[in-house]
Amino acid sequence: MKGIRKIFLLSILVYIIAGVFSVGNYHADEHYQILEYAGTKLGLTDGSTLSWEYQLQIRSALQPGIAYISTIFLNSLGISSPFSAATFLRLLSAALSLLSIHLFLKAFIDKVNPKWKSGFAMCALLLWFTVFVNVRFSSENWAGTCFLIGISLLQLPFGKGSLRWLCIGMIFGAAFLFRNQVGLMIFGLMLWMLFIQKDKFRHLATMCVGILLTIGIGAVIDRWFYGSWSIPLYGYFLYQVVLGRAATFGAEPWWFYFSNGFIQMIPPVSLLFLGAIGLVFISKPKSVLTWVAVPFIVAHLFMTHKDIRFMFPLIPLFPWFIYQAAEIMNERWGNTLMIQSKPIAITLMLFWVINFAALAVVSLKPANNAISLFETVYAAYTEPITLYATETNPYMEEYEPTFYKRKTLSLQKLESFDDVMNNPDEVKLYITKNKEEEEILNKSHRLVYRGLPDWVVHFNINNWVARTRFWKVYEIRSAPNAEK
Repeated sequence: MKGIRKIFLLSILVYIIAGVFSVGNYHADEHYQILEYAGTKLGLTDGSTLSWEYQLQIRSALQPGIAYISTIFLNSLGISSPFSAATFLRLLSAALSLLSIHLFLKAFIDKVNPKWKSGFAMCALLLWFTVFVNVRFSSENWAGTCFLIGISLLQLPFGKGSLRWLCIGMIFGAAFLFRNQVGLMIFGLMLWMLFIQKDKFRHLATMCVGILLTIGIGAVIDRWFYGSWSIPLYGYFLYQVVLGRAATFGAEPWWFYFSNGFIQMIPPVSLLFLGAIGLVFISKPKSVLTWVAVPFIVAHLFMTHKDIRFMFPLIPLFPWFIYQAAEIMNERWGNTLMIQSKPIAITLMLFWVINFAALAVVSLKPANNAISLFETVYAAYTEPITLYATETNPYMEEYEPTFYKRKTLSLQKLESFDDVMNNPDEVKLYITKNKEEEEILNKSHRLVYRGLPDWVVHFNINNWVARTRFWKVYEIRSAPNAEK
């Protein structure tokens, strides 16, 4: 157990590093449907400018509410930067994820072959994509994390009598509120408990009461947040599924999750993960993993719009899949093949080399490169100023990132570069990645932001920087090279 404790302590450090440096969002919804929603309560965002989901009130306000309370808490400590708030939320996500994995290991580690315990703990804590997802303040991560806490508590001596089942149900209810689709995993789990594990029906009924209680609390939070009573689940199902609004975001074939998962999890390592899942489904049809994952995956296969992040709630269960697959192989081909054979040893070594290389990248690299742009402009310009552009840019996409933008920063899109240079007495900002425009601006105006770090630019082998398009922001003044 000392080895596992050391792995856990190392993981805390890794999660802190990832929480601090893996800035930004993996998907736009992580920002625009959580942080920008919170911004409406913080006075940063005009609700009328947000997406149609906000107008129809089909998203639970639980997670935006957490973002709101966290930001207010930081403001009370004198920390007003939205970037600090986002970092706090990532670290909060990391802490919740580590808690869930701690409970998971506590619940299941004794069932693991002693020779495999350290590897099991490393898979639970340090898979590269697990760390990346676990520090995201996203609905997928928080739903999957709460589900893992709930399923772990089912195996632990937690509480007594009806209160135990009520509390576990409330945790599953939170998972459902964070992401409604996790209800399929909860449904599969409860069917397994009823038909395979033969749990008492009253236990399941009490769990259902707990789930409904959390949903009721969520309804009150929604009333506070939106200002009127609403049923987000009904609205989500009606507009996204029945009326097909989700299909407008794109249509993918049924095999998308398999092909895209193979690429995203880094081949050939991804074959191990996909193979483990398939082996468990085929060889252990009565496994709780099969009952939990199959309804969730099959339902998503039938959805027109698909995105690999929709599978993220299953990620906390990956170590369990890997272990069960290893058990199956051990039972069929013996311990010698599994552990002592040279091909297996080489495969495991290659697996961990690739994993830790990828882990270093995702822990230190921004999830969204635009955050450095927002932070630079936010810090440098506190007085009213206008940022101009002639093309779509991180500030001027479908929705404005108002959570990361001072109210004193105005945005204006122009038809041509010549229009930017009009009104020479005005101090203004201009964002571009047009090389010809950059050559003109470099002669007489100050570069405020460059989309590549200085240390990267120093490695300008064969002058690759000059051929690469990345965002630059210039401060344009009437007097050439004027200092602020």
